[in-house]
Amino acid sequence: MIFFKLPLLAVSIIILLSLSGNNELQAQSNKKILTIEDVKLWRNHSVTLSDSGNWYTVLYSLSEKPESKKDSTKENSDKKKKNPDFYGKDNETDILYICHSEGGVKYQVTDGSNPVFSSASDWIAYQVKKETESKKEKKEKDEKTIELKNLKTGYTVQYKSNAEYKFAEDKNYFITSDENSLLIYGLDNRREHYIGNIGEYLIDKKSDYIAYTISSEDKRGNGIYLYNLKNMTTMALQTGNFIFSNLSWNNEKTALAAYKYNKLKKKVDYINMSIVVVSGINSDNPESFEYLVKDFQGMPDNMGPAVKFAQYSNKITWSNDGERLFIKIKEYDQNKEKKGKKDKESKEGPTVDVWHWKDKKLLSQRMMEEKRKKNEVYDAIFFLKSKKIVQLSSKEIQDFIVSEGTDNWAVGTDNREYISDWDVSKDDLYRINLLTGDKKLFEKKYSGIVEMSPDGEKIILWDGEHYWYYNLKDDSKYNITSGMDESFVDKENDLYGYIPDYGFVGWVKDQNAVIVNHKLDLWLLPLDGSSKTQNLTESVTSKDSIRFRFDDMSFTRKPEIDERYIDLSSPNILYAFNIKTKYAGYYQLQNGQLKELIYKPASYSSSRWRSGLIKAEKSDAVIYKMGNYQNYPEAYLSNLGFSNSKKITNTNS
Repeated sequence: MIFFKLPLLAVSIIILLSLSGNNELQAQSNKKILTIEDVKLWRNHSVTLSDSGNWYTVLYSLSEKPESKKDSTKENSDKKKKNPDFYGKDNETDILYICHSEGGVKYQVTDGSNPVFSSASDWIAYQVKKETESKKEKKEKDEKTIELKNLKTGYTVQYKSNAEYKFAEDKNYFITSDENSLLIYGLDNRREHYIGNIGEYLIDKKSDYIAYTISSEDKRGNGIYLYNLKNMTTMALQTGNFIFSNLSWNNEKTALAAYKYNKLKKKVDYINMSIVVVSGINSDNPESFEYLVKDFQGMPDNMGPAVKFAQYSNKITWSNDGERLFIKIKEYDQNKEKKGKKDKESKEGPTVDVWHWKDKKLLSQRMMEEKRKKNEVYDAIFFLKSKKIVQLSSKEIQDFIVSEGTDNWAVGTDNREYISDWDVSKDDLYRINLLTGDKKLFEKKYSGIVEMSPDGEKIILWDGEHYWYYNLKDDSKYNITSGMDESFVDKENDLYGYIPDYGFVGWVKDQNAVIVNHKLDLWLLPLDGSSKTQNLTESVTSKDSIRFRFDDMSFTRKPEIDERYIDLSSPNILYAFNIKTKYAGYYQLQNGQLKELIYKPASYSSSRWRSGLIKAEKSDAVIYKMGNYQNYPEAYLSNLGFSNSKKITNTNS
């Protein structure tokens, strides 16, 4: 036997650990041992909230689906009963609960998914997976049923279809569409209108029409059509034995544009292609204009408009003045013949790919890029009056940055001088006038993100130490953080070759200013060069180590320009996290005042692109998810004041 001489302190520690270990084992002996079968019962949940806040859905789903067994015994039937209060061990399928905020569960749907509420919050649509147990029905295994349900009466309409579906925004219509058809269902009169051989369709809250194209294989009936939602009538705007694609509304929804073309040997006939514009949509006699691509002034050689195909939309966008179309163009060779497999196989000898150490890109990267270039498209402006086209992006200007809905200025990037397979990306930045197409270099060797204002006239740049403001209209640029004692460099984020900031937040409404993140705080930075900067969260962070962030960044992706600004006079919900105690919660920022809403030793589920909060569009109802190390993050229904919160899920008790 071998003995080791240990110090007295070490012996004491071992004795203490042994005693505590025994106590812990004794405490755990009364707990149920977790098995693989228990793990298979793990559930997830997802929730949605209606615009009114009066209705919500809870979808419970199994992490691991059980094998389907054809068993009609009473025991198996009892196991599949759903319990709305506790979705637990005996529930062997996914289930969708449709609930009223006050009355609780009203409807429950086995294998329901993808719920969508109407804008008026009086209807709901969802999918139901079709269960097939017979081998003969194996081909139908993936088929689904769309159910449309009136929430008040329970009246339900079913469509056996895998089609996409949605409610017309601010209108009482339900729409389903697949590759070949469009179905419009009136929620008020409960009448249907079916359109076959559908190509594309457009619906907008600003218009009482659905614009669509017909695309049949034999081209009979092809054209551009309007369906009037009010009187349920159809009007043909242009027809013919052509393909019509890339349908686009102007801003006022009074005119449409589309490509009109045919194909030769399965390729687009760019030579005889045209752009069709139909104006006066709201009048009794709409007027059509046709612009032949071969007559365009300034069209680059061997290039033509890029039509819609597969996942590439290549959309046409109207300018606000209605005099320009922003389109995509691509290279083509009408006379190029495809080489057959026999031609390739007839080549003698081995094929060698050569890479030189001085090449700026790896061979594998170049090969991947060559494949992508087959579908490469470039931005261009088409001037309707002069029939002139100006190419904006190209092999020299690779990326084209513009604020959606604006049409005066853009930023182009050129990385040709800085291509590297190991260094950080760098670009030369160009100011592009979208009224003329003129370009001007204003920044060399820039590495970072270009933050463009919603109105498309200003940008914010980060140089690794300071924020800079650049005005595209007057070509002026200056430092907006010089002279500040605070540094916005995130020293804990260690990246090679790039000095990161804490993050840009957004542009402020009715103020010539932006908001950026600091380590803990949110700072308001004026752009006029004279106003004082302001720490918006100092009242709390000066006393505690709480980090504040805008948790919901969806305003940056809103369709309307005015909605993309941060309104500091309205309530803004901030996510709060204590970097020392790990407590978390939500605060409200309004008119410079911070107010605590909820703050606990808990975590609140969210993601990079979606807030942990779901807020109703037309009320102050919210749903949030809260949990901790011991409890699964369950969903709670509350109001913006976070008072009288009600737990609405019970997922993994």
